[in-house]
Amino acid sequence: MIALIKRNLKIYFANKIGVLMSCLGALISFFIYIGFLQQNLISSWQSLPHTKEILDLWMISGIVAIAGITTSFQALGQLVKDRESRTWDDLSLTDLTPFQINCSYLTATIFISTLMQIITFFIMAVYFILVDSITIPTTALLPGLFFIVLGAIGASAVNLIIVSRAVLNYHFIAV
Repeated sequence: MIALIKRNLKIYFANKIGVLMSCLGALISFFIYIGFLQQNLISSWQSLPHTKEILDLWMISGIVAIAGITTSFQALGQLVKDRESRTWDDLSLTDLTPFQINCSYLTATIFISTLMQIITFFIMAVYFILVDSITIPTTALLPGLFFIVLGAIGASAVNLIIVSRAVLNYHFIAV
């Protein structure tokens, strides 16, 4: 099972453009916020104290959550490719049960999703700290990491269910 997890991680990270696009997918929302929405929202919410800091932290949390969902979905593309190319059938001939095979895809996806969320958080946090001078308390980093991992687990599990159902439905239609 560990070998299959390593395989899935190597395949995902071997595609450098795919990794970049995976991260860029979430960061597009960040660029739209910076370019178009930030000043509009700040002027709309100026009655609140610390409006810029509230909005920036809100955007960080929302976009990091989006990164978890989109990257886990993209990482599960390997499951679809393996089913399509019948690699899944080869894997099922090993000692691994179908549950263990799915768990290996899920574990690799959770790792990928967590890592991409951390990268997204880091990029956004550095930008907002440098440009908007917000402060992120160090005491919030560990709970934040916990929620990133929890979000990665949830998004990966839901996306695995969606992808598995879609692949099964496709196989029934194709047969």
